[in-house]
Amino acid sequence: MVVGTVYDIIFIQRPLWAASQKEDLLTNQDEKSRNGYHPVAENGVATVETIPLVNKTSQKIEPGKLAKAILAFSVYTNASKFLNTYQPPGSLGAIHGIRFLSMTWVILGHTYVFGIQSFDNAADYMYTVFGRWSFDAVANALVSVDTFFTLSGLLTAYLAVKEMKKKSWKINWGLFYFHRFWR
Repeated sequence: MVVGTVYDIIFIQRPLWAASQKEDLLTNQDEKSRNGYHPVAENGVATVETIPLVNKTSQKIEPGKLAKAILAFSVYTNASKFLNTYQPPGSLGAIHGIRFLSMTWVILGHTYVFGIQSFDNAADYMYTVFGRWSFDAVANALVSVDTFFTLSGLLTAYLAVKEMKKKSWKINWGLFYFHRFWR
């Protein structure tokens, strides 16, 4: 992770940051010159930072296979992807929240089931715990996987209706089922 992050920052991100700073500088200079602002030095001669006329923006270099493998472990890039909250138009935003809650429910149930081996007397513990209302989430964790089936059905129906609207409510059922099977 350290190697991937260092490689990402030095060879991928720093050139992008430098390019964006150059573009910002160009934009600021263009705006200032349009507004009648011209920087003047103490001796009365205008000073403007020289910027090359050719290749104003940096060229993006595509990393090779080894570099991509190393970049897969970059904390910087993976954290930016993981923490991205952008929702494209037409997406169902609540689906991600339901998926997160369902996944934590599955993890809670598995944590309890795998941890029950370490109890000295599981029967006494089960009798005590099942009497609490707060234990209902763990006791009913068997149905937590059903929420994924529900989400799958909802998304299949939503995308099928979206596709049918595009094609005047006609659908190739053979291709539809093949696609579902393939997925």
